[in-house]
Amino acid sequence: MIQNDSGRAHAEAIKATLRLGQLWHLPDSVLSTLLGGLPAVVLRDWRDQLGASASVDAVLTPEQLDRVGCLLGIYKALHTLFPDDDQADGWIKRANMDPVFEGRSALDILRQGRIEDLQFVRHYLEGACQA
Repeated sequence: MIQNDSGRAHAEAIKATLRLGQLWHLPDSVLSTLLGGLPAVVLRDWRDQLGASASVDAVLTPEQLDRVGCLLGIYKALHTLFPDDDQADGWIKRANMDPVFEGRSALDILRQGRIEDLQFVRHYLEGACQA
């Protein structure tokens, strides 16, 4: 299958998102929520395509691309803040005592499924990187 640049970008975004789901040990139901309510069966289909051909034929909506961008920004910031991969990847599930988190983990906030929550966590972490 020949993909144009946009198709390749979408495929790479999907691969990266599925990889983040693995690194953060997220069930498909949570990953689906983070992508804006995408049916879990779509995630399984993408994995099947990647397993069979190392490629995926799908187009993400602009909002889904924004969500992927937020997730990748969160991942990048965590790996900037924490030199240990396990510590960086585990942060998303740990309770946070910063008052803005009210004792919840970042994942507790992200599970609400709102893009504003993804943006909030990303900006929080990017701010910590600059501090």
